[in-house]
Amino acid sequence: YTYSARKGTKAYAIKDTVSEKAKNERLKALMELQRRISQEVNDKYLGKVLPVLLDEERGKDNILSGRTNNNKPVFVESAAGLVAGFVQVKITQAKPFSMKGIIQI
Repeated sequence: YTYSARKGTKAYAIKDTVSEKAKNERLKALMELQRRISQEVNDKYLGKVLPVLLDEERGKDNILSGRTNNNKPVFVESAAGLVAGFVQVKITQAKPFSMKGIIQI
């Protein structure tokens, strides 16, 4: 993200020589690179069954959210009566910053 100088630091006295346009272009490029890397990593989970700790219902569509043991967010449709806890989830969709899956019973 764009650096902002803080009063009391040595950097505060240094003149900013990078234009806002350049800063925004750099940020956009960095975020796109991270999105691509994250997508590549999550694509490796497609079709795999992972333990997921479900912890929260999202919205009106009975969607539960949870996290894998390596802290990746996963969303699943809630099974009848299931609110929270550890479940096995088959990953059916991978996005850069989350995954979707189906609870395996």
